[in-house]
Amino acid sequence: MTPRLTRRVALEEKTATPDGGGGQTVSWASKGTLWAEIRKGSGREALIGGRAASRITHRVRVRGAPVGSPRRPEADQRLRLGARIFDILAVTEDDDQGAFLNLWVIEGPLS
Repeated sequence: MTPRLTRRVALEEKTATPDGGGGQTVSWASKGTLWAEIRKGSGREALIGGRAASRITHRVRVRGAPVGSPRRPEADQRLRLGARIFDILAVTEDDDQGAFLNLWVIEGPLS
């Protein structure tokens, strides 16, 4: 079944810059935008930083891109849809032709 790519999401990559004190400051840099289909999976509550937080899994489908292409999402990157953040856990081919990719993501704070 062909996905309905109706959501425009930003693909972001983690960057680290020296903070001048021997450490690093982590930020997120945009790698561009992708059209996506987002389908909810399951949810659970987790204890993060001593507080309860909701964690929701999703399957996100986007157009395929070859391995090594800057347009191909990778694990440890994230998607942003407005104020919503989706951390990419894994990327798989959706079909034998590689026309679409499945992104297995989790929404909610990681730390």
